[in-house]
Amino acid sequence: MKNNANHYIQRQKKYYIFTRIITCILVSFIVSTSYADDSNISAVFIGNSITRHGPAPAIGWTGNWGMAASVAEKDYVWQVTQKLLVKSSQSFNISPLESVPEGMHLQNSMLITARQSQLLVIQLGDNVKKENISNFNSAYIKLLSNTKPIQGLLICLSTWYRNSTIDAIIEQACDYAGGRYIQIGDIHRNPDFTAVNQGFSHSGVGSHPSDAGMAEIAKRISVTFKEYNSGLGNHSSRQP
Repeated sequence: MKNNANHYIQRQKKYYIFTRIITCILVSFIVSTSYADDSNISAVFIGNSITRHGPAPAIGWTGNWGMAASVAEKDYVWQVTQKLLVKSSQSFNISPLESVPEGMHLQNSMLITARQSQLLVIQLGDNVKKENISNFNSAYIKLLSNTKPIQGLLICLSTWYRNSTIDAIIEQACDYAGGRYIQIGDIHRNPDFTAVNQGFSHSGVGSHPSDAGMAEIAKRISVTFKEYNSGLGNHSSRQP
């Protein structure tokens, strides 16, 4: 009987060790799968020329990415996709919403793509004229309502040229939509963050973010997204 009891105990110990090993393997697999899923991020960027601008030889711009970035890989959109290991991304220039907000027609495919994304960045407001402020306000609110991700993060960038009136509109609308507001106008204050020294003859192009400015914008977006994913994010990200 004693030998049988010892045999039973030994067998139970082996079974316990075996189940612990299997559990550890399964947990490791689940964790690694979870990390893999975290990298399956789809991102959409909607903005003006800072987000994307097609070739405009008349003003010395030949790229088809964020204006004033020396190459596509230096604009903020590309850098965000690299920092967050984004699986798929799309960028749209809807600058007419700033200049003629009441007549802007938004592509249905863009709206659907934005709602299905895990990250949506809206970067607008720099080209709004005083007489269009009210219409822009309504159009911006409608844009957020129609594009906010179903399961993802909405990020609203302030104006680059630091227009306090438009910034207040953007922040309030973003807050109401449950998004994260990020101030980027302070970056423009630093001459190293504008493209005046990147060889552009046109002052309008040169006033856009330099490669370093684009990197700083991308950094703030990436940090905010990571904080959101970890559950530690503040509701907005304001700079001095």
